[in-house]
Amino acid sequence: MAGNGTPCASCKLLQRQCMPDSVFMPYFPAEKAQQFARVHCVFGAINVSKMLHDVLLALRADVVSSLVYEATVSPRGIPPHHRRRPH
Repeated sequence: MAGNGTPCASCKLLQRQCMPDSVFMPYFPAEKAQQFARVHCVFGAINVSKMLHDVLLALRADVVSSLVYEATVSPRGIPPHHRRRPH
């Protein structure tokens, strides 16, 4: 859990118990739930976890930033009720 006892965005969305060593906690605190939801929708939590474990700790923030950007611009990262319908 985060320092204030709130689960990180990943654990909250996936309805899991938040562990102190969660790879997502530093990058997706509870207040970034929407960002994590988009990243999860596009890439999947397991794939993101694997990516973060495969890179150096010093580069993880950059990886997360890139994933958030990609998920934000991807049509798959936009909830269906927010997508524009073709005319």
